[in-house]
Amino acid sequence: MGTRGPIPGTQRTRSADQTRKLGNPGKRSLKAVGTVEAAVELVRHDAPPVPADLGAPGAAIWRKAWTAAPWLNPELDDQAVLRFVRLVLERQTYTEALAELGPLVEIPVVTPTGAVVGTKYEPNPAEAMLRRADKALDALTDRLGLVPLSRGRLGLAALDATDRAERILTRRRRVGER
Repeated sequence: MGTRGPIPGTQRTRSADQTRKLGNPGKRSLKAVGTVEAAVELVRHDAPPVPADLGAPGAAIWRKAWTAAPWLNPELDDQAVLRFVRLVLERQTYTEALAELGPLVEIPVVTPTGAVVGTKYEPNPAEAMLRRADKALDALTDRLGLVPLSRGRLGLAALDATDRAERILTRRRRVGER
């Protein structure tokens, strides 16, 4: 008679990192994660020049994105940051249109002869465009590591915590100097 279960020695095991990514339903203790700082070298780059077509609001977002994410490489990530800035500006345009026109727009009802016989209300197309821009913006901020969860996935959470600790210590030193 046969045995139940997998053949001994053929079971695949997961590493602690794989278990962390997939969740830990058994709540077993996992091996400690190594220091992330050794794996990721943080090199601060100067922000590349602002593209001319962005204008003043776009230039401010451009500079803010590069200073907020020092792990980005200007040679590799400039197009992704440019897409991010354009999406933020596009989102602002849709938000302004929604604020001006409201969630519903009035559309005239026209007969085949061309006479206007009434009006009807339909959802503002800017709302659908805003949702589409938000979805693309969420994906891009995740890929660029601009939200805490994505920084954790990219291995930048420890660096973020180190930066915060350095800022706190700097403030304490300033207060102590007074």
